Amino acid sequence: MRCRGVVVKDRPTRPRPSPSLLMSSASELRRRIDSLARTIACQKHYLEQLERQRRAAERELNSIIDPMARLPVEISSDIIIQSLPKPANWRALSNLLSVCHTWRDFVLAMPPLWTSISDEGVPPAQFGEMLEFWVAHTRGMPLSAFIHNTSLAGSPLQRQMHRIQHLELLSPIDDGDLKILSTYPLGALRTLTLGRGSSTLWIPRDALLEVLRSAANLVELNLRGVRFPLSSFGSTYLTHPTLRHLHLGQLESRICSGTEILRDLILPRLETICVSCEYNAADRRIAEEDLLGFLKRCDPPPLRSLQVHPDRRDSDSTSRGSLTPTMLACLELVPNLTQLEIIPPNSGAFLNLLAKTPTLLPTLRRLSLYEHSACGRVQDGYSDVSEVMERRHGCLESLQVAVERDDGTFVGGNPSRGGFKQICG
Repeated sequence: MRCRGVVVKDRPTRPRPSPSLLMSSASELRRRIDSLARTIACQKHYLEQLERQRRAAERELNSIIDPMARLPVEISSDIIIQSLPKPANWRALSNLLSVCHTWRDFVLAMPPLWTSISDEGVPPAQFGEMLEFWVAHTRGMPLSAFIHNTSLAGSPLQRQMHRIQHLELLSPIDDGDLKILSTYPLGALRTLTLGRGSSTLWIPRDALLEVLRSAANLVELNLRGVRFPLSSFGSTYLTHPTLRHLHLGQLESRICSGTEILRDLILPRLETICVSCEYNAADRRIAEEDLLGFLKRCDPPPLRSLQVHPDRRDSDSTSRGSLTPTMLACLELVPNLTQLEIIPPNSGAFLNLLAKTPTLLPTLRRLSLYEHSACGRVQDGYSDVSEVMERRHGCLESLQVAVERDDGTFVGGNPSRGGFKQICG
């Protein structure tokens, strides 16, 4: 068997370009790339011009067909402000920003819209980023903060404390948060609200007093469901010269706060106080004694408005209008009172007391009664009302009544919101 040999032929080799030719080709490619880059930049610039022209044409079209765009800026701003909840939350503002370019420009150019900071609907992890965007559009205006879901510890809000005028903390705060709050400059703070929603918030009295010392210009303090451990009280008084409104709970919603804090305060300019204590008879008795001691220290008190839930121990004592001697003494210490909201043990007896004692609350102009379902009520004949209005003719302007529901709240709510039944005036 003969084997044929395999003939291997050499492949033709490509001639290698000279180095000078390679450099020439690379230079040509660089010039081409630079030329393309310049062309792309020009086209981008031209595209941006077209985008601006399109947006301008859209705004011009909106100004023709959209009545909102034809309004003066001031009126448009008022409409937008009225359409927002109070306080404005992030979701509502985001919806306005996404309506159109005109509305977005309006919203971003209106600092008052961004001065009320709320964490409603904002995940805690995103609160810092949201706050930075929010504050950037306030242009240095004073702030209001409504914090219900975010802890104050480590919050970026701490960097804005010197600008906050109104602060509402209803989140899971504790005395540690109050200690943090008291270390920051609170000279701009005018209104402070503390609480924990529907549950009770226990805080040491000294933690709250330190906050009051830092907030030297505070005008209004609202405590919702706040209690104080008895072991936290001392023997010194804090005089706050600017505090004019103190709310220890809310009568119409039965939100109560401890009155023990009154033992440590002297408020020479106080005009409004709400004392609501519905825990038990002992607490109501303590609340009346705390209020009496507080009023005596502020003598003569400049109080103009009082909201109070008296003790019901002496509900059969008609000679005192079913009030305890302590509560009657409190009313005798506020002769300049012009507005009284009260949950009397017996409405008829209380009205009879006012009719027969013209020296009691002689300047009273507005009287609002919260009536218990199980206690004496203003009767259909309104004989007590007629006698009160006749005896106090020229002074008492209105008498309103809210009746207790089965769940313990009151039909009508706060008289300042116009929900009471107008009996006379």
